[in-house]
Amino acid sequence: MPLADLDKIKTIVNEAVLEFNNHNSDRSYQLCVELMDQIPLRFLNSISNVFLMKGSIQIHKGYPDEGKENLKNAEILFPQNSQISALIGFQYAQADDLKKAYENLHKAEKIGIDNPIINDLRKYLYRLENDRIPGIFFNSMPKSGTLSIWGALYRGLEVPRIFISNNVKSLEYEIVDPKKAKRLVQGNCVAQGHIAAKNINLFLLEKAGVKKIVVHVRDPRQAMLSWIHYIENLHNTKSLPVLDYPLCDHYFSMTHEQQIVCKAYFNKPFDQKIDQHIEQYYPLLLQWLSGWIAAEENPKTSLKIKFTYFDDYKKNPEKFYSRILSFFDIDIKRFDMTESNLQRKSHYRSGAINEFRNVFTPVQMKRLNTMTPDRIFDKFQWEK
Repeated sequence: MPLADLDKIKTIVNEAVLEFNNHNSDRSYQLCVELMDQIPLRFLNSISNVFLMKGSIQIHKGYPDEGKENLKNAEILFPQNSQISALIGFQYAQADDLKKAYENLHKAEKIGIDNPIINDLRKYLYRLENDRIPGIFFNSMPKSGTLSIWGALYRGLEVPRIFISNNVKSLEYEIVDPKKAKRLVQGNCVAQGHIAAKNINLFLLEKAGVKKIVVHVRDPRQAMLSWIHYIENLHNTKSLPVLDYPLCDHYFSMTHEQQIVCKAYFNKPFDQKIDQHIEQYYPLLLQWLSGWIAAEENPKTSLKIKFTYFDDYKKNPEKFYSRILSFFDIDIKRFDMTESNLQRKSHYRSGAINEFRNVFTPVQMKRLNTMTPDRIFDKFQWEK
């Protein structure tokens, strides 16, 4: 579309808004009709396809909520495309909102019944209601490949994804949501969390009837390094959440906007950021690991706990997923073991196993190894 036409459209939009604000609805409506006559359908379709592609890529990379919003934008721009409605339906189905999934299926069917994606959505919903499997609870240490593994599980089994907790993104304060725990027990879903083995969480899980849980771990030294890089990226994109440890003085009395900036921390050299996390964040990881070791060893705990390892996931993903499926008594034939499902990545980094050995100074390594109980090294066979 020529720039002159875009300028004309902008003028009409501004005038329509002005008339609307002046309570001249008839004139504003006339301008809107004139505006739609100025915009070719092929132009709207092209812009819609941009949002469609962006949303699809976000979903593929493990950002389903952001992707769904862009799909909705694509649908607003060009509602004649039944593929968009069907894709939105898939996102609602995977988020365990079957009512909205069916609404989008019916919307897509009215537009174009022969679209292959519509048929895929129809089969997906039918399978959810007629071919049930046990619910999987995948509880992981932060920065251990969580989104990639969780995504492969719910996509590969074609079941919804749910969060098991209040999702506050805090190792200290993440608590099991009883309603979501009961949903897990009903089956046909993959639940995810970072919950600690606190008495309240174990009690709520057992009360809901949860019998099994996978606890996924990574060498805490590498997990900490990945976390430092992660919050650096969140800072750069101005999307850093409130952390449960202070990055700088008076952190918890700051506004969220001030916490995101937190110059006293983000202006530090990287080695000083590592030192600060060794003191403030690393103990949280050790506490999390120790709690789940104790829970597994506690004879009074009715939960069956299976530890899985980030290193195994990286070295042999097929064997890794097979062990999880076997633990939950799910036929491996039910799972999509293709490379396109298993190798999807999310977040920012490569997922190295022992990168920390080339980054931390000898003094930092000694400090970390001293802080880490031998019980953790022995249990998970991590070398000092």
